[in-house]
Amino acid sequence: MADQFVELSTGGRGVWHATSLRGDIVKGLMDTRSLDSIVTDSSAAASAWGTGSLVLNGAVCTLPGIELTPLYDVLGRAGMLRGLVTTATATHATPSGFASSVTSRSAQPEIAKQYRERGVEFVMGGGHEYFAGDRRADKIDQYELYEKAGYKVAKTKQEMTAAKGAKKFLGIFNTGQMPYTVDYNNNQEISDRVPTLSEMSTFAIEHLKGSTKGFVLQIEGGRIDHGAHNNDFAALLFDQLEFEKAVKVALDFAEKDGETLVVVTTDHGNANPGITGSANYGDGNGLMMLHGMKASYEVMDKDLKAVASAKDIQDLMLKNLSLKFTINQAEWVLNGFSKSSHMKELGSYNYNSSGSMLGMAIGAHNGIGFTSGSHTSDWVEVLSYGPGAELFAGPIRNNTVFDKLLSLKDIKFSNPKMTLEEARAAQAKLKDAEPIELHSDIHWI
Repeated sequence: MADQFVELSTGGRGVWHATSLRGDIVKGLMDTRSLDSIVTDSSAAASAWGTGSLVLNGAVCTLPGIELTPLYDVLGRAGMLRGLVTTATATHATPSGFASSVTSRSAQPEIAKQYRERGVEFVMGGGHEYFAGDRRADKIDQYELYEKAGYKVAKTKQEMTAAKGAKKFLGIFNTGQMPYTVDYNNNQEISDRVPTLSEMSTFAIEHLKGSTKGFVLQIEGGRIDHGAHNNDFAALLFDQLEFEKAVKVALDFAEKDGETLVVVTTDHGNANPGITGSANYGDGNGLMMLHGMKASYEVMDKDLKAVASAKDIQDLMLKNLSLKFTINQAEWVLNGFSKSSHMKELGSYNYNSSGSMLGMAIGAHNGIGFTSGSHTSDWVEVLSYGPGAELFAGPIRNNTVFDKLLSLKDIKFSNPKMTLEEARAAQAKLKDAEPIELHSDIHWI
């Protein structure tokens, strides 16, 4: 959809699509399952990349009773510099799967501590509450400990720029997740204070390059996932476009460097958004409504929770999304917001959220449909460029990525593995074992 929007708007092609057409790009497809489901959560997906072992949904580089060694520990011991860049919290499921080991992805305060203890050189994203002493339950200020460990710490775009030449860097630019790109584009305070994903990526590459042993950098457009969960068309598409700017940053560097592998993919599908034929198989110009959308559901959330009438819904949609809801559409959304079991009346879990209510009503205008607000089991595209790209050709399993990356440095390392039956049995034997936390509005799935 991002590529189609770019083509309709400019006559050109999106970065991802244009990249896929290049003759020097290797294409593949990747299975994304976890140990216990063909539909993975993000922590299990990242852990498959980060350890070579399939783990249970909700775990980060651990099997029941066993702490696995993440990729960044192995590469760090080989002398490589390591970086994590994300638009989610820096301690979120995907970046943590490369560099930490915890039994539950909800242990973000512990993940914040582990990055420092394991010496990850560059960490950038949101999640102020997991580093600040006055926000952590243990009251230990991680910012102070990072500084004592030789990190330059930044909390704004200006402080990031001023940290030029940093050998170790911690950039935490927001409480919670980083702002959606649509909100960044329409809020001067946010754009003055917070760097974009492409700006963070440029900063990280500039400071990691030149190492005699090389570097590894994970760059995540994490909020694309959140926009899909929310069925939020504007949040989803603008963040995808910003992610593609970061892809271009990485590819431009790799082309000049000549010794860097770039792998572009996703850890799973989410909500299967797509342009539908709607009532009359129109020309797809519903995509062009994106130009009039100025806010994510996240920014509108406070006002949405306060609506008292269908007219309030109509006013909010016109102000923030430039859409003229009919009174019937507005009343249907209002009913969904005021009645949490709205879609359960149909026996539907997939659409039982206020975001889904709003997404379906907006879909009546722009023709965009979502299958759910949840992850999907799709095999996902992999685009690779540079030395070793051929390793990612054709269909691959997500848990083979670990060995493929290590092979490029002639490193052999194997983590323990379990079958699902062995993992369930081991979990049952653990003293005071508790189910791994998954469902959370804060952590997403």
